[in-house]
Amino acid sequence: MQEEFPFADESYSLIIADLSLHYFDNNTTIHIMKEIKRILKANGVLLARVASINDFNFGVGVGEQLEKNFYFEGDYTKRFFNHDDINKYFSIIGEVESFETSMIRNEDEYRKPKVLYQVKVKKGK
Repeated sequence: MQEEFPFADESYSLIIADLSLHYFDNNTTIHIMKEIKRILKANGVLLARVASINDFNFGVGVGEQLEKNFYFEGDYTKRFFNHDDINKYFSIIGEVESFETSMIRNEDEYRKPKVLYQVKVKKGK
């Protein structure tokens, strides 16, 4: 994820990143956002869901803190977003709309509520 994405500039109208953008350190997250901006067409949209700082059932505060709200949990790293983090990272792309919500998955290991942010970002012209 630290390399340039293998896609042409302004090649997508819609990008969906479902629970996949919260595994990266600050510099990599910024790079990813810049790459998403690069490959989105004007007025293109990113739809994303990321872990919230209130996601206590799934790792908030667990493991070694490497950066603010970013932890190494033994096997992987995970970032937990607050409202300011959503704006910090996603506004790199464009106009941000977000809200915190929760979900329950059907898989046995995920039967507890997961708290997350749903994010919509519209790239400007």
